[in-house]
Amino acid sequence: MSDIAVTDTAFTGFRVVRENPWALPFWALAAFIFSLAMSGVYLAAGGKIIDPQMLQADPSQTQALLAELANFAPAILATAAMALVVNCIAYGAMNRAILRPRDGAFGFLRMGVDELRLLGAMLLLAIIFFSAYFGLVVVVAFCTGLAALGGKAVAIIVGAVTVATAICILAILAVRLSLVLASTFDTGKISLGASWALTRGRFWPILGTYFLATALTAVVVLLAWLVEVGVGALVLGPRLQDFLTNQPPTIGELFKPISLLRIALGAVTSALIWPLTLTPSPAVYKQLIAARGASPR
Repeated sequence: MSDIAVTDTAFTGFRVVRENPWALPFWALAAFIFSLAMSGVYLAAGGKIIDPQMLQADPSQTQALLAELANFAPAILATAAMALVVNCIAYGAMNRAILRPRDGAFGFLRMGVDELRLLGAMLLLAIIFFSAYFGLVVVVAFCTGLAALGGKAVAIIVGAVTVATAICILAILAVRLSLVLASTFDTGKISLGASWALTRGRFWPILGTYFLATALTAVVVLLAWLVEVGVGALVLGPRLQDFLTNQPPTIGELFKPISLLRIALGAVTSALIWPLTLTPSPAVYKQLIAARGASPR
């Protein structure tokens, strides 16, 4: 019998929200501040908004716009760095909600040593997955190129097989290392081995848990989008299209009511998505260490 209750674990985020409804305003406020700050930093650092409608109207502009990205690379890097910090805080809060439920002040949100360790673990995982992805791309390209010597049909077959194999390898790696952040948060040590050992022989129930949680999140995101459209239509009427598609090109535009409303609605959605997507992993970790007769520290 599996140590993991797949369905119950996939629904962990709903349970966290139900048991801690008072935390939602904290998460929404934090998401609002984070989103506003990242947009402000991006625009202040020289970043520009690429209008998708312009690309659709004139595809020839794509190369020029992509070339222009180099001009505001610092803005992209600054925003990416802020996003990483935001993820650390969000992961820390959701891990805290599962592994230290009594530490619920300020909606479990903190920025301390635990989050710094999570930052280190995230950077390590990013290096691992980037290296694995790049290595697999090279292998797929090499095998497909070699098979092309035998004809187009052979190249297609070999390409399909190698791509499928590469996807499977990445999926296995993702599942086997999916408990690194929870383990880091719990033990205070960044260790790949702990996650690898805990997930051994449990690939399918863990994958099933994450897949079901992702599907549930997709439903919530769709419903949240419908609510956003409804609110936008109610408040703005014929200006709904601008509300949904246009992004503020300047910091001044960023602080206009229409932009703040968009960010606020997105923050509420984030407050719901965080527990749905980020709690299944620590919940799996908690169950697996409980099966070993241990408990979170």
